[in-house]
Amino acid sequence: MREVGTVDESDIILVFCPVVSRAGTDIDQALDIFNHNTGSKLAVLVVLHHTFDKEKMVPDSSRCVNRTDILTVDCLFYEDTGLLKCQKNSDAVDKVVNWLRQQVFNTMLHKIFHLKNTSLLAKVNKVNVILLCLSCCLKCQTVFIQML
Repeated sequence: MREVGTVDESDIILVFCPVVSRAGTDIDQALDIFNHNTGSKLAVLVVLHHTFDKEKMVPDSSRCVNRTDILTVDCLFYEDTGLLKCQKNSDAVDKVVNWLRQQVFNTMLHKIFHLKNTSLLAKVNKVNVILLCLSCCLKCQTVFIQML
């Protein structure tokens, strides 16, 4: 995975959305920004729930997103420490990794079978991402990317 500077250069967009008011309202705001800036790119929406409790139960934010081109995951973070080391965050990273692998695999199959150009395989293995962050959240996005 390689971070790029523009949406046009990216294959996938990572959108980080800290919940500051109500989850549904903040997610709608993130989706509005996504809709206006990204066209038809695939995306991962990382919803950041503020807490110090590693066991906190949070609502499944994917229920607020009705799009098949966006994977939504929930993570826990605290303002002083960033992303918490917890099972919920580990599960979110695993879900994103598996989804990214599937997207790369689907792209590779499309290029092999539809374009019949196997020389493109080398390009498919690198996924270009761009980060969209709705507010500062102690470099949660950097830590999340490193975990991938």
